[in-house]
Amino acid sequence: MNKSDARRASASSTRPSMRLLPQLEAMQPTLIRQLHEAKPPGAIDLGMGQPKLAPPPLLVAAMQAASSNWAAYSSNVGLRELRERIAEANDAHPDEVIVCAGSAQALFMLISSMLAPGDELLVPDPGYPVYPRIAQFCGATPVPYPLAAPGFGLDVDALLAKLSPKTRLVVLNNPSNPTSSIASAQSLAALCTALAERGVPYLSDEVYASLDYRSPGAPSVRLRAYSHEGFTVDSLSKSHALMGWRLGWLIGPRKLCQQLVVVQQMMLSCAPVPAQHAAVHAFSPEGLQAAALIRQTLAARRAIALEGLRSCPVPMPTCEGGLYCFIDVRHLSNGDDKRLAFSLLEHGVVLIPGSAFGENGRGHLRLSFGAKEEDLREGITRLRQGLEAISC
Repeated sequence: MNKSDARRASASSTRPSMRLLPQLEAMQPTLIRQLHEAKPPGAIDLGMGQPKLAPPPLLVAAMQAASSNWAAYSSNVGLRELRERIAEANDAHPDEVIVCAGSAQALFMLISSMLAPGDELLVPDPGYPVYPRIAQFCGATPVPYPLAAPGFGLDVDALLAKLSPKTRLVVLNNPSNPTSSIASAQSLAALCTALAERGVPYLSDEVYASLDYRSPGAPSVRLRAYSHEGFTVDSLSKSHALMGWRLGWLIGPRKLCQQLVVVQQMMLSCAPVPAQHAAVHAFSPEGLQAAALIRQTLAARRAIALEGLRSCPVPMPTCEGGLYCFIDVRHLSNGDDKRLAFSLLEHGVVLIPGSAFGENGRGHLRLSFGAKEEDLREGITRLRQGLEAISC
């Protein structure tokens, strides 16, 4: 080693090492990520939560037209015309809308702006794992409230029992990821009344709200139909099959949204502007018709999935809305859903362990029926073969 190398080595040994926040160092990759990284070549992915569909041509044309113009920023809150369309569709005022880069950014911006160390965030169990992770990132405590098998319905009394003086926000996801259950109108109304009385706001994640497979005229799954005492997060990812466009929004009280604009400016400046121009057309009659066609296509794939599961050695799941079948496999592999999911990789099919979504999801597998029809049929065939081999 020459003198220069020796000096660098000496300085390196005394210099404090670079590190991130301790809460980040403690976070492990999610089970969802672990399964995707472990899948073998040729495996059919029934785990990823996205509809494999072509984007609506109307929105593609609008995006292309917007992309050919000068690529200027929009305001931090988003294009006025788009906020007007979003507000009109959600019984809100445009000043109560912030356009975001997908619902994930909206979730992080809001939750991280409301929680401090020592605060509590109520999250559904089973539920989307991002909710508790954001709370942990903030040094706050995620408190799960149970969605109980077999139907995974919302139990208002069980949720309210989890409230404490430290509760800052209650997260709801309707239809549910991963269970595809839908809370009843009576439960939503009762919960909104109880939360308002206690001064606790809700955060309603409604990215699957357009995918409601109940009979026409069923009660609304959107919380603003019952109360405005909270926040709504939504996007075009599922309704218009535009996952990669990263276009979503946050709706909330005007005063608080004005404060959140400061955070939006630091995080993002603004959502992708060509996608914003295109998103205006998502609320036109043609755009709504495109969303209805996507729902119709996914309803047909849901029917294929449910029919295929009839031949599998599992109880039939309920699936009122959303993009998933949540399959009970507690009678297989001693209820070890993680081991079962990794075993199914050997049969060339990817499903997500229910324990990835919380303790109440343990013993289940999440199947996405967003895959192409041919992949969905073949994937369920492989699933059946794998479950039969494991159950022997």
